[in-house]
Amino acid sequence: MKNFVSVIAALSLMLSAAPAITSYAAETATASITSEVSAETTDIAHIAGEWKYQSSDTNLPVNITPTDYGTVVINKDGTYTFTDLKGKTSSGTVQFSIETIGGTPFQCISLYEGEERRFGGYYHSDDPDAIYYGNNHVSRLVRKGTSEISLSGFTGVWKYQESKGGFPVDVSASETGTFEVNADGTYKYTDIDGNTATGEVKLGDETIGGKMFTVLRFFEGSEIKHTATYRAERPDELYIGNAGRVRLVREADKKSLATHAIEKMDAYSFLDFTFASGLAHSDKAGFTVNNTPYYKVTDLSLFKSIDEVKELIGKKFTGEVKDYFMSECNARFLEKNGILYMNEGARGSLAFNTTDGVVISNVTADSFTATTVSSNDIQGKCRAVFAFENGSWKMSSFTTGDFKTDSAPATQPAVLVNGDANCDGQTDMSDVVLIMQALSNPNKYGENGTASIHLTAQGKANADVNGGGLTVGDAQAIQKALLNK
Repeated sequence: MKNFVSVIAALSLMLSAAPAITSYAAETATASITSEVSAETTDIAHIAGEWKYQSSDTNLPVNITPTDYGTVVINKDGTYTFTDLKGKTSSGTVQFSIETIGGTPFQCISLYEGEERRFGGYYHSDDPDAIYYGNNHVSRLVRKGTSEISLSGFTGVWKYQESKGGFPVDVSASETGTFEVNADGTYKYTDIDGNTATGEVKLGDETIGGKMFTVLRFFEGSEIKHTATYRAERPDELYIGNAGRVRLVREADKKSLATHAIEKMDAYSFLDFTFASGLAHSDKAGFTVNNTPYYKVTDLSLFKSIDEVKELIGKKFTGEVKDYFMSECNARFLEKNGILYMNEGARGSLAFNTTDGVVISNVTADSFTATTVSSNDIQGKCRAVFAFENGSWKMSSFTTGDFKTDSAPATQPAVLVNGDANCDGQTDMSDVVLIMQALSNPNKYGENGTASIHLTAQGKANADVNGGGLTVGDAQAIQKALLNK
């Protein structure tokens, strides 16, 4: 196993050589950060905290195939401590410097053990959760908590879906196959014709807009066939590409209530916008009804008939929401001789802001409520009620407003027994299992789960041993502590 001291000592020699530094900087310099860098050199607070030391286990960059080798704790007093996977520690001091390459200043972070430089890497505000070193990003420090997801949270069967035409896959999903992700890191893809392909799944990450996201990369041999992005706000969906047109989605009975809510809210936003702005159509009216001209629809990628519009409405909505869309459909579309026509009754539309997820409440066997975390600029937040009908969850009604009390942090119970997720008075492997079950299947094992033994608010407080919210990392920490007893 690689050793922090030996590996970083070798890397520090590379980093001290001008060609290595120049090569790295040329790849990463994207914008001038002169004023920001000079301020950060006087304040260690922006890098203080716990970091994971990672190195690539292939010839690919470390963010694609990261392997953990220990942790580095950087303290605000300018010292650090490194702990390897066997528990061995070393310590020293943190030093800053500025290096300008190609007109762009970079902040250099160096860790010294006595007089010996053990680590030297570059920090950039565009990627604030990582400090890279080594040519081609072969190793790094990555901020603890930014990439704590385990592959076990993704095991199971995922449907591979593509959108019809240029519409979001949430609204117009066409299933083209399934991915079966296994606990050993392998997967099998089966298309709709029964053809299969196999390979390996590797957890990595990607920084987008200054935020680090977990990604799953599907390899066939050495070739990356798909890269799917995970967002905590949408735990049952993995998006391929950044246009929202292709995704992997858990089977319906494995989805969380939050995912069901977001799917229907997004469908509402899209469908209401479609009714408001209309579909692409001919310039010349085909006929007139009650002095209202109707135009032939030329974009048939989503709807080819009124029956298809109503079928979509029936799948996503019930109650007053369904009645509203059915009324809008009848008012907007007509068919004549098998051809779809629409009028130009333009109006405003309602869009729910689901970017930061939803808060679930009032859960029963056949209903629940979801409130958006973020507000729409005009209407505020949306609170929707969902009903279980004919084997699926559908939006039945909603209101908009401030709902300010929903975003207030709930009072967390005091920890009684550290790591005791099931509240049986002791900490053992059953607590690890319950945490993983609650994270992977919250409908059954979460705080509002239907299982006889599920996570409670007290259990969640006990289980959050790392702080910052319950994650797979807490389960791993408890398991590690049990193994070291």
